[in-house]
Amino acid sequence: WDVRRELYRVRGRDAAAVAIWSPREGAVETYRVRFVSHRGNVIADRGFNACNLLNASVQLSRESVKLESPDSLSGRFSCMWNRDNPNVLTASTPGENFTLERKVTKRSSALEPAGPGTFESSEYLRTAEARANSMVGSGVPVLGAVREQWRYRMAPDLLSVEALLLEAHYE
Repeated sequence: WDVRRELYRVRGRDAAAVAIWSPREGAVETYRVRFVSHRGNVIADRGFNACNLLNASVQLSRESVKLESPDSLSGRFSCMWNRDNPNVLTASTPGENFTLERKVTKRSSALEPAGPGTFESSEYLRTAEARANSMVGSGVPVLGAVREQWRYRMAPDLLSVEALLLEAHYE
């Protein structure tokens, strides 16, 4: 599937994060996602999907703020994910200059909460980011948390799915 993702609005108390993300408001990322069969169920291929999203985000960041080649994000991401342990995802750049680990600690979902053709999910994640070339504590991870709330519905044409993601980041 092809995903078209648009950043609508950035708000928060962290002025530095808002300054980084605000220039991307209205920008559109496009990337591919896929689903795989596992133990009789169809599940999202989190490794494939996360790598495609991260690579699309880095490309968009370079374009929106005219980055030539940021030292820690100069390469393409590779991702490790095991469908038998789906709660842990690790992404890194070549040479592991940058490593990100996301671990789902709580998940919930509901079918048709807003009527036929709708679906909701929510996840709480623990995050750890480490940069090898960081001026502050080379390789020491920065811990954080994320809450993702997803709402899906069939588009009026019944040929695509529309989604809304609300994301809250905590450090």
